[in-house]
Amino acid sequence: MDDGQHTLEEFKEDPKLKEFSRSDKLQFYYERFITRRSSFIFLNLLLIFLVAYALLLALHYLFYQESWSLSLQNESLQWHVFLEMLTPARLGVLHAPPWPLLILSVITTFVGFGFYSLLIAYASAKTQETINLFRSGLGPVIEVNHTLILGFDNRIPRLIKELNYSNHTKQKHPVVIMFDLEKNYMDQQLSAEIDRYSRVRVNLASGEPSRLNSLYRINAVEAKSAIILARCSHTASVSERDASDVRVIQTVKALYKTQKPESRYPIVAEIFDQKIREMISSLDEMIITYDSYELIASILVQSAIFPGIERVYNELFSFEMSEFYFYQGVPEGSRFGDLVCHFEDGVPVGVQHPNKQITMLPSVDYIFNEGDEVLLIARDDQYIKYMPNSLYQSTIYYSLEHPRVFPSQDVLLIGWHYLAPSIIKECCRRLPLGSTITIVTPESSEEIMQVISEIESTDRFKIIHEHRDPFIFDELEYIDPFRFDTVILLSRGDHIDSEEQMDADTLVLVLLLRRLRDKQIGRKINTRIVTQLFRPENEQLIDNQNPNTGDPVDFVLTSKTSTMLFTQLSEEGDMVQTYNLLFGDCTYEITLCPITDYVKLGEHSLCFIDLYMSALCRGEVCIGFKSAMYEIQKAPYSGVYLNPPKDKAFPFSEDDELVLLRKNLDND
Repeated sequence: MDDGQHTLEEFKEDPKLKEFSRSDKLQFYYERFITRRSSFIFLNLLLIFLVAYALLLALHYLFYQESWSLSLQNESLQWHVFLEMLTPARLGVLHAPPWPLLILSVITTFVGFGFYSLLIAYASAKTQETINLFRSGLGPVIEVNHTLILGFDNRIPRLIKELNYSNHTKQKHPVVIMFDLEKNYMDQQLSAEIDRYSRVRVNLASGEPSRLNSLYRINAVEAKSAIILARCSHTASVSERDASDVRVIQTVKALYKTQKPESRYPIVAEIFDQKIREMISSLDEMIITYDSYELIASILVQSAIFPGIERVYNELFSFEMSEFYFYQGVPEGSRFGDLVCHFEDGVPVGVQHPNKQITMLPSVDYIFNEGDEVLLIARDDQYIKYMPNSLYQSTIYYSLEHPRVFPSQDVLLIGWHYLAPSIIKECCRRLPLGSTITIVTPESSEEIMQVISEIESTDRFKIIHEHRDPFIFDELEYIDPFRFDTVILLSRGDHIDSEEQMDADTLVLVLLLRRLRDKQIGRKINTRIVTQLFRPENEQLIDNQNPNTGDPVDFVLTSKTSTMLFTQLSEEGDMVQTYNLLFGDCTYEITLCPITDYVKLGEHSLCFIDLYMSALCRGEVCIGFKSAMYEIQKAPYSGVYLNPPKDKAFPFSEDDELVLLRKNLDND
């Protein structure tokens, strides 16, 4: 103990232990110099070369003899030493050199070898460092006017596909994908999917999207738009979804800080919690928040009620055919009811005012003011052009009274997961009064009971809950799904935390329904069956091409629909109000109505302009039609034709339907 204490005291009292020698200091500063940047290593090698050259030249002068001039062949000594350090071939140039010159020449050549070895080692290390930096995705991405995708999941290929469709310029549109994964992994996952697209240029970067340094590294300051994906799937636990919302909020905050105040661009963020979505969206109109699966619930229910409506949404959300656009070139004083005749391509449906507020379906007598933009459905913004003279003439031949009340429906919901409450909510908003909703689940839960009690308190619908296991064939046969108007298939329950397993449950239900349908010999079946899959690639496992021999599923909804909407909102952020009117408060709706409710067929050849005017006089807008015509059933229309030529006559039949944009009748 005493020795240890004495040693400690001796350490404290010895002032020399705190001092550093000059060589220590020199070594420290030298190490700090060469480790600061790789370019300093090259400077260090260059310094070594110059010092070595000076020393060797001094030795040559020290041992210099007059007889050397003949061996050097009248070259200067400085040039000779320099060349000997660069190449050993100089030894063969000397003519009968004396031994001092020969020894110095050999030494000079070996010093040159040493320098070259260091230089080659440096070049190799630097090259490997550059390659590793490139492969790691940690280098800067110098793109301008690019689309940022912050996040990584199986929806990336669809996002790239939609961005490819949206680009009509000769130059490739730059896209930067960044997430906290190795670039090699992301490249392996995407290379086969995105290499075939010719109008986008995809850059992969590794980094944490919520960090400012990472965003500056991918030049987020000069981006065009940003899409922030959730950090987990909707099948994740509540704590995981909350953690995802936290990281997305941090990313939104960091991205917002990198933007220039005078040039904000749209930020589309996927957030699960509704209160957080509303709070974030209220901060800035350029921040757009969505829960993609709430949108899926709305479209799933509408697809169950109106067969063919899914084709309408797929076209409106995609850039392949016709979608929503704003156009500024309408002259002041123009009348809304006359606009359709002044556009060769485009169906006017509303007005965006200078304050960015949208009036959907304005009065036919609405007069455009300064700064107003027309909202229309068109093939592409490059085809939209206002013509001063009217291009079409239309006569409203008949003004028929069409029913404003649809017949009630019996809907069967098989299974239950987190999306079920949203589906029930949409059923209450979309189904006609007097409809019945039957819920069949293998288990009962407090959430199911709460949803049922809320619906029963409205007195608008009848709801039935049957506690049976639909995954047992005998139980499913007892339920008799084919007696219902519509069947919505979900998976077994929220206790399953795998998207693949939930999709497997749905596929099992499809197989059981197919087996049950095959037993319905001689029975006329009009039941429409729709379902939702989490993985888009699993859609190929359902064979619904032939209604008699294939799987009895009429429509399969996947995340592709929400992905298309994300892309469109990133390209045109102002469009969010349009979709909020359609899906948020349901003030307006897109629906299908029989063509015979609007015009009388047979006596006149009808064009689309006639259908548009017949709907417009009722305060509605016809944006297309659904038909069994052979040319309409083929791709790319698949039975629904939006924004058709206005002056082309079509052979309509009584089974055809109009695609209408109108006020939600149940909200009147």
